[in-house]
Amino acid sequence: MQDFRKLRVWRAAQDLAVAVHGMTQTLHGTDAASLRSQVRRSALSIAANVAEGAVSGSPRQFARFLQMAIASTSETESHLDFAIRVRLLPDAEAGKLMQDTVVLRRQLIALRKRVLEAANQKPGT
Repeated sequence: MQDFRKLRVWRAAQDLAVAVHGMTQTLHGTDAASLRSQVRRSALSIAANVAEGAVSGSPRQFARFLQMAIASTSETESHLDFAIRVRLLPDAEAGKLMQDTVVLRRQLIALRKRVLEAANQKPGT
């Protein structure tokens, strides 16, 4: 069990969720409200899965939660891409968030790999 607040990926995920929340403040109307809710939930899910996995009790369980966080980065990126395509969010700002999401996904993938490698190491080898 570890303190999730010390994990760089958790802090980056929280930063992303805050940025997504701020950017989506401007989304109004019925269609936009649905998208706003979806993208906020997917962004929040990234950090939540990292936090839950960090205290899950085993490296394999942590890796499973990291995989869910990775999936949530893809969902977030997809929602942001859609928002740009239908001109609900400005290209430059939403594009920056998409780039941040891709970087975070890479960090999560690397962490998951390290967690699984550590789980697979046998004592004394």
